[in-house]
Amino acid sequence: PSHSSSSPSFAPNFDIHETPSAYILEGELPGLADKKAVNIEFTDGQTVVIAGRIERDMPSSSNNKEPKVWVSERSVGSFRRVFQFPMQVDMDGVKAGLENGILSMVVPKK
Repeated sequence: PSHSSSSPSFAPNFDIHETPSAYILEGELPGLADKKAVNIEFTDGQTVVIAGRIERDMPSSSNNKEPKVWVSERSVGSFRRVFQFPMQVDMDGVKAGLENGILSMVVPKK
């Protein structure tokens, strides 16, 4: 049996803007500091898959017992979003960056 069904997952929020020459994607990935934890893959000339995982360590208490969590609202676990563009894009010209928990991508049109 696969353990992925018990693993939490979520869908990060994205904004997508279109300019005359490119599509601009901006996604919220709070708590993700290392862009290597994000996998960006084009499945064809019009479809991009953005996937990864965000993990959080719970603070430990001084007596080595698990802390009592009152509220846990932040997104953790695996994420995966798929976006299909209305036309072919230049996969080799894509630029991506991660800053302050925001993934920014520029996807040039062909």
